[in-house]
Amino acid sequence: SGETGSPALFKASGQEHMLLLFLPDFILHQFCPVWRTGETGRFGGHHLEREVCDNTAIRGRARSCARYKSTIVNRKERPMKKWKCGVCGYIHTGNEAPDACPVCYAPKSKFAEATGTEQMSLAGYLDANIKGETWEVTHYMAMALKAQTLGMPEVAETLLRIAGEEAYHGSNFILRGHKAAGLKAKIDTSSQLADDLKKDMEMMLKGEHGAHKGKNEAAAIARAEGFDELAGFFKIAAEDESRHAKMLEGLLKKYF
Repeated sequence: SGETGSPALFKASGQEHMLLLFLPDFILHQFCPVWRTGETGRFGGHHLEREVCDNTAIRGRARSCARYKSTIVNRKERPMKKWKCGVCGYIHTGNEAPDACPVCYAPKSKFAEATGTEQMSLAGYLDANIKGETWEVTHYMAMALKAQTLGMPEVAETLLRIAGEEAYHGSNFILRGHKAAGLKAKIDTSSQLADDLKKDMEMMLKGEHGAHKGKNEAAAIARAEGFDELAGFFKIAAEDESRHAKMLEGLLKKYF
């Protein structure tokens, strides 16, 4: 072969090519020869020369080996594409966009191919995870309610536990992002905490009043459109928001 330790050259013109039928596939794949007349391939530090032979079995193995080599080469040479989620900004690397965003769960249709070396910032990841965890909490709890109606209490209990852990994740991202110098200003305001607890509670109180009004309006619309069950729950939720507001008002008066 001209190289110490490299495999011997095989010519397909004699009976020697029959030996190739008995070589294990992993050996052929290791050296991965290119089976074309006069062509020399290089793989794993070895030079191998192959000529096209008339034996159908050998040609079949040769094509398989050539595909193996092509797969390896293409995997190394072709750069992966980058896909950006249009909802949260998550950057995915791969030949195609994921079926769903792993951060905010947006569908594949929300991804667009990104150009250049664009990457998601830490603040972007933080904000996207806060929103993603919030989405998970509501969906896991909805699944738990569904499991209860189906008479599956153990499934419901597990799903509620997962929802609680996702809520813990999201709340910690908010709290720790608030403490991180330089990050807070870059996070969506809906994912931020105020500088003190009183301001946070006053903000939530204002939100509870607004939610009470909005849910009552939604109840009226749902009733008018014939969705009585949905209208009824909008009313129940509206009363809950009103109760929450009164609880916050009492705490603010007592402790602040």
